[in-house]
Amino acid sequence: MPPPIPLHQLPAKTAATAYPPLGQKASLDDLEEALGEDPKQRTLRLRELFAVFDETAGKTGSVDRAALEAGFDSLSIPNHHKYARELLEVADSNHDGRLDFSEFEAYMNQKELELLELFREVDVERDGKLFLWEIKAALQKAGVTISPGEVNNFMRQVDANHDGSISFAEWRDFFLLFPHRVNVRALYGYWHDIAQVDIGDAPVVPSDCSNARGKGRTQDSWKYLFAGAVAGAVSRTATAPLDRLKVLLQVQRQIAPAALSTELGGAATLATVRGSGMAAGLAHIYKEGGVQGFFRGNGINVLKVAPESAIKFAAFEMLKPILCRYFTSSLPKQGEAPRISTAGRVVSGGLAGMIAQTAIYPLEVVKTRIQTAPSSVPRPTLLRCAAEVYSSAGLRGFFRGLGASLAGVFPYAGLDLAVYETLKAQVEKSTWAESGTLTQLGCGTASGALGATAVYPLQVVRTRLQASLRGDPHGYTGMVDCFTKILNEEGPRAFYKGLAPNLLKVVPAASITYVVYEGCKKQLDIG
Repeated sequence: MPPPIPLHQLPAKTAATAYPPLGQKASLDDLEEALGEDPKQRTLRLRELFAVFDETAGKTGSVDRAALEAGFDSLSIPNHHKYARELLEVADSNHDGRLDFSEFEAYMNQKELELLELFREVDVERDGKLFLWEIKAALQKAGVTISPGEVNNFMRQVDANHDGSISFAEWRDFFLLFPHRVNVRALYGYWHDIAQVDIGDAPVVPSDCSNARGKGRTQDSWKYLFAGAVAGAVSRTATAPLDRLKVLLQVQRQIAPAALSTELGGAATLATVRGSGMAAGLAHIYKEGGVQGFFRGNGINVLKVAPESAIKFAAFEMLKPILCRYFTSSLPKQGEAPRISTAGRVVSGGLAGMIAQTAIYPLEVVKTRIQTAPSSVPRPTLLRCAAEVYSSAGLRGFFRGLGASLAGVFPYAGLDLAVYETLKAQVEKSTWAESGTLTQLGCGTASGALGATAVYPLQVVRTRLQASLRGDPHGYTGMVDCFTKILNEEGPRAFYKGLAPNLLKVVPAASITYVVYEGCKKQLDIG
């Protein structure tokens, strides 16, 4: 959570003794009175803020979009490219693609007047301070659903001196760079953008059932989908060597040497290095296929990113009316939209994930077959492996192991969300930066890793079933048979084969996804 912009050095008046009638337009004189500053001090203050942006432009006296982005970034405001673009659009009066101080000052004067007028509207007591109940009442009046915890967070983040109320100076400092016409709903959206960044691994499930902030995002849905697809493709490609190593270790079986020659589905690919660990596995992959061997099956992995994300999004949209009807945290008050409860978020994420996994599961089966195909067979391709699956088991072969895959969806979704919320709550108690990007990334990575570890045995069973076909003398008849044989023949530790490379890819995958996703949003001019 970025700190409020440190603009005011002079103490602001704590009360307005002569509030004008409601609805009356504010003037610069009103601003100076509310902030306790004269015109010279006001100009100096705005010049100091302009210097934050001008510094990155080489102190040329005018700033372009790149300088505005760098300035927003230096103020720790997320989505800096989006707000820089929008600020330039509304403040560049001569449309030359740059802002000089006169344009900047004119814009800031107008923005501060808008903020003062809204501040007075929210200030029911008309005492120059905003208290918790006034903020909540204003949000409810605007039709914004907000939990008690979010109201407290809002107060704590805007109330810079932590005295339990928000002065106009604090209000102004926090919202001054919001480049749109101000109203309560819009400012709440801005606060939510810069203070509630969610980058967890679970499907993004909104916490409310309203469309207060959804219109712009709906119009740009394809851009967000494209950005997510590119980020997922880059992330999966970067971690492909660890993914293939994980799969090969998962299908590694402790079987008698005499049976190795008859092992099908690639289960024997690493049988010669069983017990040797990751180093031997990596050496085996390189010896068998060189550098390209580390990326075998990655094409399909990348191919399924976009459809999987699109199906999850579409599934949630279809489920949303039902979820909002049966899974709300409390009965909404008049004018409020209901909020999806924690249980509802788990159910929605789980169901959407199950639908998406089922839809793209044939690609998962083919990918596993490609990754585990032994070097003794012709070069595995999508069509060749798909034909092999179909000839051996028909259409049912493309869904082999689906039960094990779906069985882990809800435990993962529930544990991931519970751990994420718990970790974030602990951070919120110990630091004021509870909504910072690094905090969200850290909590999401930790919760995702723990959730993946908890359901990992089901992943091993799924992969074993995918890699072996019916008729394989060392194969499995189903999920229960696979689980029983692994336990009896290899012991409990076998359910965690490949866990190390799986966990090793969590941090780089999350980090790469975030960086690439933000870069794509910047190029596509979306927030």
